[in-house]
Amino acid sequence: MTCDRFLALIDAYLADQLDGAERDAWRTHLAACPACRQRALAKEPALMFAALPKREPNAADISACASGVRSLIHRDNLVHRLHVRSRRWLAAAATAVIILGGGLLWHTTRSPEPNRTAARPATPQVQITAPAPEVDVEMPGDHVRVYQFAVGGDDMAVTYVVNPSMEL
Repeated sequence: MTCDRFLALIDAYLADQLDGAERDAWRTHLAACPACRQRALAKEPALMFAALPKREPNAADISACASGVRSLIHRDNLVHRLHVRSRRWLAAAATAVIILGGGLLWHTTRSPEPNRTAARPATPQVQITAPAPEVDVEMPGDHVRVYQFAVGGDDMAVTYVVNPSMEL
């Protein structure tokens, strides 16, 4: 294969459009010609693998590779299962903490329920049996009226001092 033909077929090789014989000739030229190899690697660096000599795979290497891949898949599956289980436990623990925390918060912030069995002290009841007496006192010279209302004797008295010019 000539260098011109080699350079013309780079794109076809990369697109996997060469037949078996032409492909082998192209790879042989790539391995033998340093100038074409340099141009091909400048266009596509992955072509350096095509320049390597063909060799038959070793059955022991294939077996070791397959065994390694299977062990990695198995390890990843175990890690995933453990991760899922730990998420379930974490979710359950978080739910328990939220429920307990909410219960404690509710218990501490709610108003105390009245104890229905305990006796409450009696609230004093004021009973007015007769209308309150009214006392009207006018103070001489000051034009002021004083109104006093007494309920239940001396226990409670209300006094109003009113200027008559402000009364309606």
